Amino acid sequence: MANPLQAVVDYLRGRDLQTEVEQKMLGTVPPQVAITPPTVITSGPGQWMLANPQQSLGDANSAVFACLLALCNAHIEPVLKVYQGDPEAGTAEWLDTSPLQLLLAHPNPHHTNLELWFWTCWAKHGDGNAYLRKVRSGDELTGNVVELWPLSPRLVKPMTLPGSSRLVDFYRYTYGPYQWDDIPRENMIHFRIGVDDQDQRLGLSPLKRLVREIASDTAATQFSDALLRNFGVPGLVVQVPQGASLSDDQAESLKQQLQTRFGFENRGNVGVLTAGATMQQFGFSPQELNLEALHNVPETRIAAVMGVPPAVAGLGVGLAQTSNFASMKQVRENFTEVTVIPNWRMDAATFNHQLKPDFTDEDDVRVAYDVSKVRALQEDRTALFTRLDNAVRTGWVMPNEARAEVGLEPMPGGDVAMPKPQIPTLPVPGQQAAPPELPPAKERVISLKAGELTADALEALVELSTPALEDELQRFFDGQRRRIVRSMTKP
Repeated sequence: MANPLQAVVDYLRGRDLQTEVEQKMLGTVPPQVAITPPTVITSGPGQWMLANPQQSLGDANSAVFACLLALCNAHIEPVLKVYQGDPEAGTAEWLDTSPLQLLLAHPNPHHTNLELWFWTCWAKHGDGNAYLRKVRSGDELTGNVVELWPLSPRLVKPMTLPGSSRLVDFYRYTYGPYQWDDIPRENMIHFRIGVDDQDQRLGLSPLKRLVREIASDTAATQFSDALLRNFGVPGLVVQVPQGASLSDDQAESLKQQLQTRFGFENRGNVGVLTAGATMQQFGFSPQELNLEALHNVPETRIAAVMGVPPAVAGLGVGLAQTSNFASMKQVRENFTEVTVIPNWRMDAATFNHQLKPDFTDEDDVRVAYDVSKVRALQEDRTALFTRLDNAVRTGWVMPNEARAEVGLEPMPGGDVAMPKPQIPTLPVPGQQAAPPELPPAKERVISLKAGELTADALEALVELSTPALEDELQRFFDGQRRRIVRSMTKP
């Protein structure tokens, strides 16, 4: 017997009004839980994108494309590795020959791993979701994963059976008209940006929150193009002198003549107006319009939502604010720390949750990005070495502990603290400093009797007077040398 409550819900949602084609698309598998998207009503540029968010990701806009390029290029910089241990503590071992590492290095015969991770980042920020399909050898659900293939998020929908306790039962991949494949969730890696509150099976899409800004930027570009097509003149008005009159047919004929002679490809032609008529500009010129502001406001919001500083994406508003290399370097470091590193952590968590269990159930084996050679983080590595060096010198940290912190092997004798440096005592202000103690001229004791000069005493006197004598001789020879040079060069 059918659930009466479900029937009421279906009726309110208009299930009985579905077309026959839509019913066929449902196939024999029960439909997914219906989530009603928010209704957006607009007109003008961007209307098609608002009405079809799944078919248009907005990456045709130049500002969006620049932000996506910055995100994806930064995303593929570190190497994705399989570790045993904690890589953040510097005690992990890289399992470079493990089957999982070999799969991440060569995901399928047609895509390199960098191309695949680039696409994953692109799809996530465009749709909020990215999907990698697992291809197994042998059993469809439990066989070894041998390949990973990208599936467009526009063609994949997570599906939940009615009454199911699972958030996602399978993924429906529609690859053609009336053609789809239901993929078990065990064979799919689903990357998300957070969790969408309207449908917790999906992630948040930055571009879907930028529809109006993208449409505004596109409209500003179209307006600029229209001005250029008309030589920068928005419009013309023909003024007829007082006392003269034009019928509607004459006015329309004059309008058609002006459009034919001065419009589009005929722009710039010479025109002659008769009967005292004059022509003047109507509207605003490009100098009178702040076209830069029309672009800067949408570009700033696009960059903010995408999490990319305008200067990193090369947008005009960012380049105007960042004009020196030092501040540009700081902007890139901030972009890496605030935006890129969280994306790495989210993707690594997805690999550990949805791919690693197919290879091992060991808790200390994990997938992580090797950030030790990321250019924007090298400043932090320098600060780390400086901090550890100071800690070793002051005896707070053993040398081998510091080496383990940066991933180096222990060295012999590195478990003993280095001797602390002797810090000289500074004199108290207003108090005369004590004279330094001079070492004795000789180790043996020299004793003299009255009226007696021993050999040891004579030798000691010679040793004590030698430095002073050498200095005197050196000064004498230097003076002689200068006098000779002056006499030889004197005219």
